[in-house]
Amino acid sequence: MTPRSPLSGRTVLVTRPSHQAEPLVRMLADVGADVECLPTIRLRDPDDRAPLLAAAARLGEYDWAVFTSVNGVERFVAALAEHGLDPLAFAELRWAAIGPATARAIHRAGITRVLLPTSYRAEALADAVLESAGREDVDAGRPLLGLKVLLARAAGARAVLPERLRALGAEVDEVMAYVTEPNSEAAESLQKPAREKRWDWITFTASSAVRAFGELGGRIGESRIAVIGPITAETAQALGFPVHVVASEYTVPGLVRAIEEAEA
Repeated sequence: MTPRSPLSGRTVLVTRPSHQAEPLVRMLADVGADVECLPTIRLRDPDDRAPLLAAAARLGEYDWAVFTSVNGVERFVAALAEHGLDPLAFAELRWAAIGPATARAIHRAGITRVLLPTSYRAEALADAVLESAGREDVDAGRPLLGLKVLLARAAGARAVLPERLRALGAEVDEVMAYVTEPNSEAAESLQKPAREKRWDWITFTASSAVRAFGELGGRIGESRIAVIGPITAETAQALGFPVHVVASEYTVPGLVRAIEEAEA
């Protein structure tokens, strides 16, 4: 007899942007889930890309380039290309990523040495930069004094990372790499009761996706909600959405494992 797949008979809604949904869809399908993709957000360029392009042109002036998403990496690399610049020319720069997927995006640009925190969240990333800097010969209260950090990320991202780095003495240039906005094309489908749609699970991999779900009138019904980490969980709960599963490892594979364990 063929063993029953862990999520056999379960329908899971994936709310990630279309261009990023494939890994999560594939992993869920591999464990037997029936997967529906309905992106709650879409990405676009900022209205003014001049600050991003200017930061790319000045990349050699920075000590660190720090990224908190794959999208931020890809759009910054594209900005470099517009200046005819190759990321490999800046291999001696210190590069840091909030998690494995973001690090892989940097690797794809040709950079092999990327700092990763032990926990994939902004607070841990700031601490990892501090530890890696290893500067014991400066003001103990501001150990990153004199270091210049480039942070290219989404508009409206949490302030904790730049605030923490600045408190440690770093000079942080925060530039908008892209904007996330609700995907209005998903509104009609989201407003149908989840019971009618037969979603056993609704997954969220970012706070922006949760907020957009609410703005678009999404209905939870009797679905269970699984989120990629505690920050996304806090956002969901603040909006009144019940959170049933929080991944202990803040990655797509970690999210799938958490759902499997809840179904075990």
